[in-house]
Amino acid sequence: RTADILAYTEMEVLTVTARDFLRFVEGTEIARTLRLVAESRLHEGWPLMNENNLLAKLSVKQKTQLIPYMRQRTIPSERLLFRAGDRVRCLYLIKEGQVRLTRDNGHESRGYRGALVGRVKSDGERHTVSAITESTTVVYVISMSDLKIFFRENPGTHVRFLAAERGQITETL
Repeated sequence: RTADILAYTEMEVLTVTARDFLRFVEGTEIARTLRLVAESRLHEGWPLMNENNLLAKLSVKQKTQLIPYMRQRTIPSERLLFRAGDRVRCLYLIKEGQVRLTRDNGHESRGYRGALVGRVKSDGERHTVSAITESTTVVYVISMSDLKIFFRENPGTHVRFLAAERGQITETL
């Protein structure tokens, strides 16, 4: 890649070849993060976040921080993701397919591409709905332990997630 740089003040510039940079970060958390970000962009993780009303509001920096925690999984049709009363363990971002959410009273709703399914409450919280895939479904899974790390670095985002969850009838954000 090339770039034009315009300096408004005097500055010193250091250039590093891609090969030297990769050797420098090899074996570090930076290398792992860069690899995960690149893979996620290849697999639509980045554009998919922009299809979700809540995730679209994240800054580029926040999306870059969240992407390494997103693990893509393919889940067969009619697979239970969680049951009402189960402990909250992760959050799902639907890439393909659909998920049926059912309350104990029988009320149903569905989550499709771009929907977040789950809860972002604190430890010990339990799901209030059951979630079952209705077709082969591709999701990004974010564990609650990883989400806690992300929220610790972005406390305002945690507040926005909690506020959005309170405004929902189902566990689909």
